[in-house]
Amino acid sequence: MKLILLHGLGQTTESWREVVAGIGLSEVTVYSLFDTLVSNERVTLEQLNQKLKGYLKGNSEPYLLGGLSLGGVMTLRHGMDGDPLLRGIIVAAGQFEAPNKALMALQNSVFRILPPSLLKKSGMDLSKQQLLELMADMGKLDLRGSLRQIQVPTLLLCGAKDRVNLPATKELAELLPQAKIRILPKGKHELNVTSPAIVAAEVNAFIKNL
Repeated sequence: MKLILLHGLGQTTESWREVVAGIGLSEVTVYSLFDTLVSNERVTLEQLNQKLKGYLKGNSEPYLLGGLSLGGVMTLRHGMDGDPLLRGIIVAAGQFEAPNKALMALQNSVFRILPPSLLKKSGMDLSKQQLLELMADMGKLDLRGSLRQIQVPTLLLCGAKDRVNLPATKELAELLPQAKIRILPKGKHELNVTSPAIVAAEVNAFIKNL
């Protein structure tokens, strides 16, 4: 069985490097959500989901899927499709519906005045226009009515200091039939970067109990 990981918005595949090093599986892949995009291509959550599905069609063995933040949203979305090869999902700092509208508006305002050069410097494979389009689409996110379709073991991770995503993680634990929740006491939002050893240990324990 292999593990496929998805990065968050503002991250790259490198963001999972230290976690991957601590996971006890022979095959761990970090999939880039934006690598196949072209500069003038419109970006939405559904489009990213279709690209992910296309990538996973080439897989012929049982697998686990996990992601942080945006990657966690994509993991939940894929978990609804009922892929028979999917054995479990790992969602870190994930959301299932649009977060606080005031917060989204603030983020959009910041991104609108962000110089394109800073996006390139961050390593994000998105243009400024694509980023704004994706943020606008995330503002319409609503997976609540379909969460019961996820019928695989689920590990939910969130940092105790991640005040934006912690309420959603706790609610997900109640809504998903096979969910286990782990709150990292000193964890912040980017758990794969700030707490890689703890994340790897939690993932290893989850895999061991499947």
